[in-house]
Amino acid sequence: MAARESQGLQIALIIFVILAIAMSVTTYLAFTNFKETEKKLQEAQKQATDANSKEQVAKTENENLKQLITGSPSDDWTKVHDSAFGKINNELAALGLGTLPDDQKNFYKVLDQFSITVKKSYGDVESRDRDLKQLKAQLDSDANKAMQKLKAAETARDQAMQKLTEEQAAYKKSIDDLTKEKDTLIQDKGEKDKKLEEQKTGYERQITEMNAQVKRAKDDVAAIKEELKKYYHLDPSASGGQITWINQRDNMAYINLGWDDGLHRRITFSVFPAGTTDVAKAASKGKIEVVNVTGPHEAEAKIVENPINNPLLPRDMIHTQGWHPGQHEHFGIVGFIDIDGAGIDETNKLVDLITANGGIVDMRIVQGKKNSEGKSTLEPQGSMSVNTRFVIEGDMSADTPAKAAFVDPSTKILNQAKGLNVETIGLPKFLAMMGYTPKSSAPGGGTVGAAAAGPDDNGGFRPRKPPARGKDDSAF
Repeated sequence: MAARESQGLQIALIIFVILAIAMSVTTYLAFTNFKETEKKLQEAQKQATDANSKEQVAKTENENLKQLITGSPSDDWTKVHDSAFGKINNELAALGLGTLPDDQKNFYKVLDQFSITVKKSYGDVESRDRDLKQLKAQLDSDANKAMQKLKAAETARDQAMQKLTEEQAAYKKSIDDLTKEKDTLIQDKGEKDKKLEEQKTGYERQITEMNAQVKRAKDDVAAIKEELKKYYHLDPSASGGQITWINQRDNMAYINLGWDDGLHRRITFSVFPAGTTDVAKAASKGKIEVVNVTGPHEAEAKIVENPINNPLLPRDMIHTQGWHPGQHEHFGIVGFIDIDGAGIDETNKLVDLITANGGIVDMRIVQGKKNSEGKSTLEPQGSMSVNTRFVIEGDMSADTPAKAAFVDPSTKILNQAKGLNVETIGLPKFLAMMGYTPKSSAPGGGTVGAAAAGPDDNGGFRPRKPPARGKDDSAF
């Protein structure tokens, strides 16, 4: 038992010695590594210190170099390189060396070339001095020759003066001959004037005959115009437009015209009793304005004017001067146009009213070029033709400067209309035929008619269809 314990102690001792040896070796190796690491660290710190010193020196040199090249030490190297390289390229290009290889493009090359150029310039200057001396000698020689030519010219002048005296004598003789010839021509002129007077009398007789022919032609045109008036739809039945139903509660009227007839919104119609044949001689009983086109031959209109003592009824006929199915009426406008009695010219408003109802304005008065005082003058714009139906005449008085400015250009248009035999119609009558009620005559001074609605205004009405008719086609 004691032998076994001794053996165990020996084993334990051996293990302890081995561990101690291993620990000693390990500690020695660790210490050795630590010393080597500490030595390397010190070397690295020294290298870092040297690198920082070199970096600072390089930075200072870089800044000095930037300062030398561009004048600013803070510029980045890309800008420095571009600036220096650009200056070198520019200088070399100016010296004719722009095609040099990049490795030869430097400031030394520029300075060398400048030196060569300066030396060459000195040589050029000396060469020019020699040329100047030669030119001076040549000028002196030319001056001597010029003096000789001048003397020759003076001699020629004296000879020319002598010849001029001789020519003057010949000229006087020619004048005398021409005077005699003039007397002969005057006598011939008298005889020709007599013949011309006879021819003039004959031409005037022909002109009189031609004027008579023109008058007859104008009379024929006037007769044709009168005949054509029958086809200008002054009879509302010619357009076929009539009221098909009346909704008195909603103040709406329904008509038998639609998009197949070329109808569009904002057209204002005057309403005439059934059987009316000439709206120029009949008084309208009311007015309606189209607010919605609902079918090929159907449309809704709001009632603008509806007298209590003569209300609008189904089968009443409708008519407007500015629109007819399938055609557009043409108009001219003259004079001071005061639609609503505001005392200002409203030609533009009248143009809008005509075009909104499908008409076309051929001629009107507009602002023209400025005169010498810097003020704009009025002048006619456009031209009339045989297709022009009416000339609408506004105020032609000259009781104010504004109205007086319209007289001359309006007279030009009226003369043209007279030559074409275009009918002239007063502004109030035209507005009545169009179905437009001026503000000044509307209840409360408000606008009634086409001008009251905007381009997209439905008048607050919803699209609706008229109710079905009874057997007698009555709406009531």
